[in-house]
Amino acid sequence: MIENADRYTGEDGFLEVTGFVVEGVSLAGVCAGEANPFGDVYGRNPDIRYFKQNGLDACLVLPSADQPEPALGRSAILVRLPKTIRNAEVQANHIRVLTSKNFLKDILATMVIQP
Repeated sequence: MIENADRYTGEDGFLEVTGFVVEGVSLAGVCAGEANPFGDVYGRNPDIRYFKQNGLDACLVLPSADQPEPALGRSAILVRLPKTIRNAEVQANHIRVLTSKNFLKDILATMVIQP
């Protein structure tokens, strides 16, 4: 997997935007892989919800009640792009937004993706 990330942190939370390439895996597979990485970052039973964002297939990964303290509140938005974007610095066919759970609603309301 090729990955390019920008991370921003503050007193009330964080935001990390990553472009990455995964070939030959469904969005459900990508979302399940995010939800169950090494170390149970989202807890033992994270909730995956599928939806459309700007007409593109997407999912939310929401933590379960047993999410470990160091990752407390971490949630993810994953969006599959219709084609791989390539330029000198970035190659991506998915976008991942990691953020504090309490910012998800605001991010989804303002997130615009124009591939």
